[in-house]
Amino acid sequence: MTRKKSIIDYIGLISIVIVIVSFISKIVTSFIITQQLPAGGYPELLQNYVDGMVIHSIDSIMILISAVFIIPATIGVFSVFYSKIKPEVKNWLLLPTITSIVSSLLIFSLIIPKLIIIFQIAPDYVVAIEPSKSLLLTKFENWIFYINIFQVIAYVLLFTIGTGSFSILSFKYQLARETTTWLGIFAAFLGLGQIGVFIPSNFGIVLIFMASIASILYFFWLGSIIFVIRQKIKEDKFEEIELPEKLTH
Repeated sequence: MTRKKSIIDYIGLISIVIVIVSFISKIVTSFIITQQLPAGGYPELLQNYVDGMVIHSIDSIMILISAVFIIPATIGVFSVFYSKIKPEVKNWLLLPTITSIVSSLLIFSLIIPKLIIIFQIAPDYVVAIEPSKSLLLTKFENWIFYINIFQVIAYVLLFTIGTGSFSILSFKYQLARETTTWLGIFAAFLGLGQIGVFIPSNFGIVLIFMASIASILYFFWLGSIIFVIRQKIKEDKFEEIELPEKLTH
């Protein structure tokens, strides 16, 4: 049983590292896009998808990788917290685990329409003439609207409900370091800023900025969980060594 737990811990550990690396790569690609392909509106954005097809594709792939590995990373967090929390409240860990996994599946599914936009809608729009051009632009605007809705749902599930619940349980039952816990709590609160995409004002911009900070805090929180998992692995190894010694006496 200990060996199975150890495998889950190692998979969780490796997955967290992959998620963090892909997130850092996403920051780099986003910076390149912002600097080299600034967009003032939807028509210009569609043109930029064509001009920067490679970098936009890489950017989407980084999100895809993060979404895939958030699942085993979340299971790793669940496993280490499950081993530390009181038996009577273990079931409470299911809420943040399930919401985080659902969130990652949503993020994964949102990459599909994004890639269709990059490889189909954008190229068709660039070469189209009226009235087809306007129809494609309207189609793109509709797609973006629904993508934004599900994106907000996904990240609120991940940051606010998932990470927030993990952190509240961690705070109450001392499952991780205090710094780790507060990183998660702040990420949960600031994650509500995702709704800023629907507020066309300066306040909306502030909320979006809050959400961007939440994503950074989330990955710092996830990174700090590495130390918690490593500590659990050390404790499990110590138990494996200690148990045979007890049996011989």
